[in-house]
Amino acid sequence: MRPTIFLFFFLTSISIFGQSKSLKIYSNFLLLGSERYKSEPIFIATRDNNNGFEFEQITIAFRKEKEKRFWEYEAGFLMFSEEDSINQLDHFDVHFRVEKGYQLKESSNGKFKFYLSPAAKAYYWKEEDIPKNTIDEFPITNWLGGINLTIFLRGEYHFSEQWHLDLNISFFGSNFGVDFQKIENPILTDRQQTQGGYDFDIRQERILRIGLGYTFKKSKT
Repeated sequence: MRPTIFLFFFLTSISIFGQSKSLKIYSNFLLLGSERYKSEPIFIATRDNNNGFEFEQITIAFRKEKEKRFWEYEAGFLMFSEEDSINQLDHFDVHFRVEKGYQLKESSNGKFKFYLSPAAKAYYWKEEDIPKNTIDEFPITNWLGGINLTIFLRGEYHFSEQWHLDLNISFFGSNFGVDFQKIENPILTDRQQTQGGYDFDIRQERILRIGLGYTFKKSKT
């Protein structure tokens, strides 16, 4: 699915429910040398993140808020290809995150707000490593999917009734899912080529999100 098509269906789903409160664009960063999913063996897990701060991706979120609480729904999509003299890498991943936020504190002028929000994310990730030398190397496909659970600490600054800046951070993430790898070695049977099973990791994903949000004006009807 192309990014434009994915974004179209996401925005359409918001308009159907008719309960839009605010829309937000996030820039996501990995922190403290963390990885999104521990079992990423081909590309992401091998990237140099020793500086402890690495851009991950841009996502879009929709939020409905009432009585100092909110529900937020975030969607992320990433697809790219990379090629060098050794191999070609095709990457695809998509996720959908749901958060339930609770306001902890608000400044007297209402511009600063602080929240705590438990979150659950459903994700699917796939990567294909296609070697150019097929004599002694074989195509490798890795894919995984599951649920990530975490808690965010959030701080917001409201420029006006419509615009606000959101800075939030998660120090840990627990993954529950399945993880498979297929090595297309012709001397192996189909069953032998594919290995994997259930996967559980704790304190895996630690992220910083910087978001710019727009709050829609309330209808007078």
